[in-house]
Amino acid sequence: MGRFRPLFVSWFITDKCNMRCLKCGRGRGGLGHAQAPVIDRVIEEAAANKVWRINLTGGEPLLHPALGDIIERLNHAGVRVSVSSNGLLVPEKLDALAGAAGISLSLDGGSETHDAARGPGSFKSVLAALAALREYGIPAKITSVISRHTGETDIEDVVKTAAEYGAPVSFQPLLSVQLGTSDPNPDAPDPLVFRALINHVIELKEKFPRAILNSVKGLRHLMRWPDDAPITCGAGRFFCQIDPAGNLFACGSSQGTEAPCGNILQTGLMAPFEHKQKSCAECSQCWCGERVEANLMFGLDPHALINYFRTRHGYD
Repeated sequence: MGRFRPLFVSWFITDKCNMRCLKCGRGRGGLGHAQAPVIDRVIEEAAANKVWRINLTGGEPLLHPALGDIIERLNHAGVRVSVSSNGLLVPEKLDALAGAAGISLSLDGGSETHDAARGPGSFKSVLAALAALREYGIPAKITSVISRHTGETDIEDVVKTAAEYGAPVSFQPLLSVQLGTSDPNPDAPDPLVFRALINHVIELKEKFPRAILNSVKGLRHLMRWPDDAPITCGAGRFFCQIDPAGNLFACGSSQGTEAPCGNILQTGLMAPFEHKQKSCAECSQCWCGERVEANLMFGLDPHALINYFRTRHGYD
């Protein structure tokens, strides 16, 4: 086999955010926006190492003043760009997003459940963002996090929204620790309730097969949360993460709990692929819906591969 290399990169271009979501602890480190030296080096390294896709995230990436320029430069370097957003700023940032291959929006249930998790009015903002992206012609998808507040009607509402707007949804659990930290998360779901809800997603998958991005194989993996569930891992093999300061991590789960593998300004992009972090080598706790699907595909699972081509609607 040849050396491992970064096909996919998750780049936190800012830790600033215009929401204070229950699940998230990002933004406490005061890293702010990625600055010019880091931006220039990431783009240079992405081109040199033939990165296929970079997902811009945060924080809220639409707050970064150079967002449009970053997308344009990455495209010029031959890199496909996707963006993960809470949706609030999407209608006013469509020109900056024009070069993105797709936008992922967070939607955690019906209006009451989503607004309780993300803030008053956030549900309507997501629908407005979905409508604006559809009109502008930018593919969209949804990420839905299941918490202790989620019920069957929330799952159904999200799937129906996904089908209505042509924006397929990926489900995953709200983890027992807040993103980017080791702090406990009191809104994590009860495991038995979570498994029942995932079983309901599997039932809905039969009725809305193209509206749900998770494969049945991936959903059955998620049903094992929070118990150990080994899976082929692409972190440090095909995937890595970069924070606003340029620190490198093999996987997002190691950010906030482990020292970085390196910093792109000193080590370049390849550090996570030459020094796989301990947590990734021993990990049996992969619960990000789309990361589970990617790991199953890296393991050449036929169910995940077939599901990928059936559900993408042009968004990759």
